Amino acid sequence: MKELKLSALICTLLAGTMFTSCLDSDDSDSDNGYYTISGVVKVVNASYFVDGAGNYFYPTSTSLSSVASSYGFDIYNTNLAYIYGTAQLDASGTGTGYTLSLSTAYSIDAPVEIVREGETDVTETAPVISLSYSAYSEYYGNVLYSPDWFDSTTLIIPICWFMTSSSSFYSSHTFTLAFYPSELEEGDTQLTLYLRHDRGNDAGTETSVWDWFGYDLTTVLNAYADYSGNSKPTTVVIKDKENSSSVDLESSNTVENSYSISYKY
Repeated sequence: MKELKLSALICTLLAGTMFTSCLDSDDSDSDNGYYTISGVVKVVNASYFVDGAGNYFYPTSTSLSSVASSYGFDIYNTNLAYIYGTAQLDASGTGTGYTLSLSTAYSIDAPVEIVREGETDVTETAPVISLSYSAYSEYYGNVLYSPDWFDSTTLIIPICWFMTSSSSFYSSHTFTLAFYPSELEEGDTQLTLYLRHDRGNDAGTETSVWDWFGYDLTTVLNAYADYSGNSKPTTVVIKDKENSSSVDLESSNTVENSYSISYKY
């Protein structure tokens, strides 16, 4: 079974992006103030980016127009993005601000739903393959990606799933994190979330693909505090349905898996 490398994902698969910082310290031009950068960033004021290490990236208007045309990237309606490009240190040389020429940019924002008793549940039509993925990076070697925090309210999840071997089916797939407040009791220190995969009109299994998805848990964390009485959880557990050979939810090979992440804020 082959793996589909969608045009917007090629850099994701090859760049060895880390969640904490976009800067590639091994870049041969870094001594001259230029860096090849790739990574997950937050959009601030619909105008610039900040990575998990606190570096600021100010994209040029020309490169923003280019990625808007090539990738449909809309900086005005994006919270979390994957970016790739070349950055130059600001004139002051402080090391925290960079002028950025974008080569790739696309939103990785994904939906979060709080499902209360009596409400319609989140649609789930297929399992995923896994929420962890191993990829080779030129600079880091083999890297295992798994769910992790970008900051105190933002969760990044790498998702691998089956689809038809045509990039036109990529948008058919939706990955929603669901939270059920009725499961919580007073004093609970664990927050449990459920990943629901809706494959839309794509029933294909010809290829597998993976990408990162970003989830803003601000409203979920607030609801957790209201229902548990604790200001923050100790652990966040993500549960999903996984199958490495089929998209059939009812298959005997479809199993529930759990990923536990310490809440370190």
